[in-house]
Amino acid sequence: MALIGGAGNPVGGSFTGPAEALEVIGNHIYGYSGAVDIGTATGDATLLDFTTGNYYTVGEIQIGCESATGNDFIWIVKLAGTTIFEQYFQNSMTEHPLQTSGLNIIIPSYTPIEVIINHATGSDATVWTTSLVGRLYRD
Repeated sequence: MALIGGAGNPVGGSFTGPAEALEVIGNHIYGYSGAVDIGTATGDATLLDFTTGNYYTVGEIQIGCESATGNDFIWIVKLAGTTIFEQYFQNSMTEHPLQTSGLNIIIPSYTPIEVIINHATGSDATVWTTSLVGRLYRD
């Protein structure tokens, strides 16, 4: 997803669906992946991927999932290609939706950020979502 400098859509900041870029409105930013069906194959699926602009961000990233019993997953957050956070979800998860409490994060200016879910093991398809909300600060 690309860097943007405004609301990012023609309706002045109204929600129109999954973000194709990091949305910037005044001093606030947000991004939503929408529901990403990662299927049954193992490997990485990108949920968010963008580069920040001439500001740094203080925010929170959350991730959610439908039922994931029988699968192992790793939630990965990368800044400039470097993994800064990983959380492992074991196959003993219940049949209920999963929602994390959120990861507090500071993102420097002009920094690529990527949020990935890795389907480590299992054969069941799952649908994941992620969101990033925060406040930006400029000099």
